[in-house]
Amino acid sequence: MCTPQVTPPGSGGSTVTFHSPGGADMEGFSDFSRAVRVALDPSITTRSIASQSAVALRAEAEQYLGSLKRNPRIWEFCLSILRRPKESFEATEIFWCCGVLLELIGGGVYASLPDSEKTQFEAAMMSFAAEVCPHLDLQKMQFVQNKFAQLLVIAFQHSGYPTRWGSFFDEIFALLPKGMQLIDLWLRTLDAIDNYIVDNLRDQRDSDVRARDTLIKDTMRLTCIPQITNTWYHILSQYHESHPDLTRQCMQVMCPYFAWIDITLVSSDDWINMLYHFVGRVDLRDDAIGCIVELCEKKIADTSSKLQLLQSLRVTDCMPGMVSQTMIQVRPMLAAGDESFDDGNGFLSRVTDLCQVVCLELIDVLGSMLTQGPSPAASTALNMLQTCLPMLYELLSCGHSGISLKVCEYSIRKYVELLKKHPEPALSRSHLPSILNIVVTRLEYHQVAYNFDQPSDYENTVTLLRKQLLIVFRNIAALDRDMVMRMIVERVNSCIAGSPTWSQVEATLRILYTFGEELGTSKGALFKQTDNIFCKTMTDLFDSSIASQHTHQAVSLAFLEVVERYYQYFIQYPEKRPQLLQLTLGPSGVANPHPKVKAKACATFSQLAKSAKQLMTDSVDVIMANVERLLASSGLELNDKCALFETLGVLISQNEAKLPESQKYLKVMSSPLLANLTTALQARSDAYGVSVANTVLYLAYLSKGFSGLSAPAMGRVNREVVEAWKEIAHAVMACGAAYAHVQSVREKVLLFVHRMIDLLGTGVLVYITPLVEQMTGSCDITDACKLVRVPTQLLQRMKAEAVPVVDGLFVPLIGKVFELTSVEWLGKVSIMHSEQAREHLDLLRAYYALLIQAAQPECIHLFLTEKSKPTLNMVLESLSRGCVSHPEMDVAKTSYQIITKMAMSWYTTLPGFSGFLAQQVVPMTLHTIQQPSFSPSDAKCYSVVGEIANLYVFLNSAAGADAFLLALQNTWNLPAEHVAMAQQALTSASPAKAMKTLVRQWSIVSRS
Repeated sequence: MCTPQVTPPGSGGSTVTFHSPGGADMEGFSDFSRAVRVALDPSITTRSIASQSAVALRAEAEQYLGSLKRNPRIWEFCLSILRRPKESFEATEIFWCCGVLLELIGGGVYASLPDSEKTQFEAAMMSFAAEVCPHLDLQKMQFVQNKFAQLLVIAFQHSGYPTRWGSFFDEIFALLPKGMQLIDLWLRTLDAIDNYIVDNLRDQRDSDVRARDTLIKDTMRLTCIPQITNTWYHILSQYHESHPDLTRQCMQVMCPYFAWIDITLVSSDDWINMLYHFVGRVDLRDDAIGCIVELCEKKIADTSSKLQLLQSLRVTDCMPGMVSQTMIQVRPMLAAGDESFDDGNGFLSRVTDLCQVVCLELIDVLGSMLTQGPSPAASTALNMLQTCLPMLYELLSCGHSGISLKVCEYSIRKYVELLKKHPEPALSRSHLPSILNIVVTRLEYHQVAYNFDQPSDYENTVTLLRKQLLIVFRNIAALDRDMVMRMIVERVNSCIAGSPTWSQVEATLRILYTFGEELGTSKGALFKQTDNIFCKTMTDLFDSSIASQHTHQAVSLAFLEVVERYYQYFIQYPEKRPQLLQLTLGPSGVANPHPKVKAKACATFSQLAKSAKQLMTDSVDVIMANVERLLASSGLELNDKCALFETLGVLISQNEAKLPESQKYLKVMSSPLLANLTTALQARSDAYGVSVANTVLYLAYLSKGFSGLSAPAMGRVNREVVEAWKEIAHAVMACGAAYAHVQSVREKVLLFVHRMIDLLGTGVLVYITPLVEQMTGSCDITDACKLVRVPTQLLQRMKAEAVPVVDGLFVPLIGKVFELTSVEWLGKVSIMHSEQAREHLDLLRAYYALLIQAAQPECIHLFLTEKSKPTLNMVLESLSRGCVSHPEMDVAKTSYQIITKMAMSWYTTLPGFSGFLAQQVVPMTLHTIQQPSFSPSDAKCYSVVGEIANLYVFLNSAAGADAFLLALQNTWNLPAEHVAMAQQALTSASPAKAMKTLVRQWSIVSRS
């Protein structure tokens, strides 16, 4: 490897040579210039098509330069490069040296230099700026200007300003007359000051760095900011015609400074006139508006001063012309649904930002002033705001979804909230009708542009816009419910009487649905008023075909939501109940050809069965007939059929007036399904696998309606119904055993088993053992997770009654768990968030959930039965690993809970268990806390500490204070005073709480 030898420039020149060991050149890299050129050549990369020799050359160059950077005299060498005369200038060399110097300054080299050397370095940089920068080609050398500006600022930041290098800005001011390159460098320097000093303060946590940068910023504000703003004005006024790029650059640099400088320096009439002049120029207008926006957003605590600033900016006078001029240009394209047009680098968006900011600032000023009562200043702010509102309305209704979203989400929404906070007479509501009409019109989908089946960014933006529009609509409804109701009535009647587009009908239904939220529980009382115009309108809507027979999916979906929200109408008018069934189960609902409408109708039907129970159960015969027909058709998706079966289960089981008929209804629905299972059982062919899985799934959902009953309600269900479900369960279990090798069947049968545990209770136990035994042999890791949950649910619901059945399953199940996974396996997973890792984590969670149920006092003897006891050591080992090795703290918490429950039951009764606790478990508590994944400040980890404390409290009482404290002292290596603290905690009124706090303190000390 070549080690560069640096020869600093002497009095005779600045020649720098590099020699490889022994004095021989290394492939020509004694030439530093060539090394840099090759290393920074963008055409040579490992992925490029460059020759292997070029890539190797690049690698040698990088190795050479890396070695050079480690040379102790690299600072002097880079400085010598900066001092070269302009005739010897080489861009890549300067770029590389600036980068190295930046690293050295950040690493503290600059701060360690004596003041004399710092002064030499500062002089070298200024000399480079004065002698070399004026000759740079700005079109080709921007990367050099950028890097050098960064170096200037970072050196300035670390120089000790203002105590040292207090002349920094004066030196740069003196260079500006030297040409465009120096002005460009000046603007890049200001940009770097904002990025590395001012902006850095927002998230800076180092108090010393924060104090340093704050001092720089404050000193600039007190000393040189007026001169800086003068340079801006000079650049803008002198070069906007000849150098528009420089003018745009200046405006972009200025904007961040407005937030913290004296705003009067840049808001005089001369400044404002110049900015508005730039607004009239296509090449400057975007950045000019950006400057005006920043001026408007200037934070000023005094509202009167803020209002004066907004007045001085004359935005309310100039904005109408900007908005109208822009809309003339873009309206034809927006009308055609084209939002991808180029209106001059987003000028419409810029104008919208300006209008938004002005309105938001005026709303804040007006809101603050109104809290103090009426005043002339408040009247002025209100007049200015009312001047801006029409422009907001025009932008909201412009047809551009992104622009409308901006305006609605912020300005319009905040203005309506202001009206809610300050009711009349403080603020007039005269603008509400205009806002309401625009909101409802803007809710309409574009007839052509919107694609329901293949949503893109445009559709996503429209969805967000509609969400914000409906928030504004709700706020308006809260302000003036009667006005909104009149508007809805007019819209509905207009749709019924006229020939509206589908988007107009959908928007009308959407606001009607949303208005129901504002009405709340008063809808029922409203429908009792037969002469109520709103009630009459709802009747007309449900009787008409404008929505119920509409062919567009958006209209059908919105109409179903209206039916669901206003179901009280059908309760109030019993003669309309057949109409409700037709609307939900007919062509406008489940029988609709569109899949999304079918799915929504099934969901609506299911919800109505729960919210309007009496209404639906009174018509159960009609419903059964309709649903049978729909289920027999081939147009329903699997999920839709499941929803219908669940709803039927709810209707059958909750129809208390017709409980004797429940068996009949259940038989009607289950008979075809049982016939399918019988056929499949006789055939025993894998070709029936999908049919069996779907049939079992339907029965599971049908039973879900019954499992929602409380225990007293189940008692009222006649015995025949219970027997019918046992018959169904028998058929399902038989098919499950026969098709246990089919994964989809296993999954659906296990779901059915969980339903039966809820529904039949102990009546299901007879079916569990043969089914689980059959499935255990062929299950994979996903099935095993679901299979382990069966005994868990049995123990949870039936306690000791389930132990005899679970006892026969316990050993094969945990054997299957350890066959498929282990805690140690998790350490082998390279990507913990992979699907494979998730499956193993899920199985382990299910395993520990089974253990916690088995550890309940009523069930804990399960571990010590003749069948299960041989696996006890394996279980205890898995608990130890759950406490220490598992990556999830929830599992550690559960493991300690199980160990504590075992200790409470077996400490004196199970030989050797007390020794296991003292010799293995107590030391294990320290290992838990020392794991890398453990953090004492984390809430989940703290809950583990709580379980450890609970275990300590029990062991202290069971083993005796002296023995336990000795074990604790040996485990934690506690000094005598901490042992005394533990003794005091264990004898306190709340020993578990006191020990939890103490163990947390120990954990912090132990980990440190």
